[in-house]
Amino acid sequence: MRAAADGWRWAALPMLSIILIFVSSVTIAQEKRWPRFEDYSLKNHYVGQPAPAKINSSRARLFRTAIRTGAKDGPNFAGHYTIIRWGCGSDCRQFAIVDARTGAVYFPHALTQIDSGPWVGDEPMAFEETMQFNKRSQLLMPLVVAM
Repeated sequence: MRAAADGWRWAALPMLSIILIFVSSVTIAQEKRWPRFEDYSLKNHYVGQPAPAKINSSRARLFRTAIRTGAKDGPNFAGHYTIIRWGCGSDCRQFAIVDARTGAVYFPHALTQIDSGPWVGDEPMAFEETMQFNKRSQLLMPLVVAM
């Protein structure tokens, strides 16, 4: 009888290991979460008429119409910045950031161009918006498709 009980314990050991691994992975997954906008929230944001975009670089001159038009909408990111997006092909977006207080135009290297993603047959596997951001948060999340 004792041998049967010992055999049962050894047979249950792999199942117990699987349960412990599962519980551990769930705990780890709960500790690591995606950043949230409220984690990077701002207390103040710019209120007032946005400054006209200062078109003072060759790149800004190249996209001056999109930049001027977008800057008029006012801040949409981090309190006083306006992220302006325009298309550069079927699955491509280019960006500029305008400071609504000063009108300064920025082209961050990492956001110069973001491709929306691959196409499979006739269906896009991409998001329409390639970034998520919020006027009252400093968090900027590019949506990247890993290949």
